[in-house]
Amino acid sequence: PLLISRFKEREENVKVDILSAYYMLLNSTKPLARGTSLAECADSSILLLHEQAGSLVAAVRKQLKDKVPRVRQSCFALLTKLVGVLPGVLAPYTASLIPAIYLSLSDAKNLVTNIKTDTLVFLRAWFTTHKPADFQGEIRVLVPSIVAAINDSFYKLISEALLLVQPLVKIARPLEPMPSIVDERLQQEIIMPLFHAIFQRLKATDIDQEVKENALLAMGHFIHHFGDSLGGDLGACLQVYTQRLQNEVTRVAAVRALFTITVSTLQIDISESLESILKQLASFL
Repeated sequence: PLLISRFKEREENVKVDILSAYYMLLNSTKPLARGTSLAECADSSILLLHEQAGSLVAAVRKQLKDKVPRVRQSCFALLTKLVGVLPGVLAPYTASLIPAIYLSLSDAKNLVTNIKTDTLVFLRAWFTTHKPADFQGEIRVLVPSIVAAINDSFYKLISEALLLVQPLVKIARPLEPMPSIVDERLQQEIIMPLFHAIFQRLKATDIDQEVKENALLAMGHFIHHFGDSLGGDLGACLQVYTQRLQNEVTRVAAVRALFTITVSTLQIDISESLESILKQLASFL
């Protein structure tokens, strides 16, 4: 509680040091084991952290509005470590955190790309460690900024945005126990904007290798969750995958993505490209 109360220090270096000190405390805390509830947890550090979560999130949220890049980066590093130590901890605070996160992703005056990258890293950790129900409809406001990051010119930002697609689509359309219905709003606000952004990266050949691979994997997960809503665009994606299978550099990522598509509970129809894909796969044996 003492450290949290000092987050509001005016001096930049002192504030960053205090945030870093709390980060180090989190770093030395043993994460809550997967599948273990708080009621079953005997670790006093985890229980204390859970008790402090409300005041911690409130204090960090205020600092996310700070104009100093280092302060905001320290906040996102702290939050990323927090959800790793205590999965699900931010579930009650989603609505209050989203506006501050949106600001870091969409602020046109913010030219520090590292802040946007750190924001995406945190979002990936947050989405991965929480249930889809924890976000409800809150993620819709972030999609335009994520699409903008995919369309950016800086490869690290593009790559991180593409990595974010995997947990994002799981939240946007959970497939278990039954696939949710794709309504017109979901189609317009999430599916099509994301698809067009990912597809531009998927078919590009003059981009960084890391971006190429992440685009292949991102589209694989996208089709896994939304392939039944793509119509003719699905065929265009499969053609690209067939081409990438012929390239030794992109072959592994393409195979992984195709596997993700074929195991979808939506039973995605890839019959129009199946023969070409099987011929390529057979040649690897």
